[in-house]
Amino acid sequence: MTNENVDLKSQLLQKEGEVAEQKACIKHLLLQHTESNNKLEQAKTDLKEAGALMNDFRAQLTKMSADRNIARLPRIQISPIQPQNPESKRLVQDLKGDDAPSFIKNMNKALRNENTGLQNKINE
Repeated sequence: MTNENVDLKSQLLQKEGEVAEQKACIKHLLLQHTESNNKLEQAKTDLKEAGALMNDFRAQLTKMSADRNIARLPRIQISPIQPQNPESKRLVQDLKGDDAPSFIKNMNKALRNENTGLQNKINE
């Protein structure tokens, strides 16, 4: 009977050791689960915040697009300006020589460049 008691006691000690190991493993797994759950909740919160930010940006983009369409001026063809010569009060076209056409050409080019610059500022 004593041998049986010794065997039973050794089995009991072995089982207690196994139970202690399993409890430690369960505690470790519970800690990992808690950490994972916290990370998941943080990720859900971040996702909600990102969704809200995305909706805000989408609304701002829509508003900016609408404002841009309102502010966009129609592209019209600039009619060539016929500047006058202050001395003669005649149209520059009426002047003789090469100066008149090149002056008109340069003036129209300058006005187109200015118009393009203004359009770019409006588009920004």
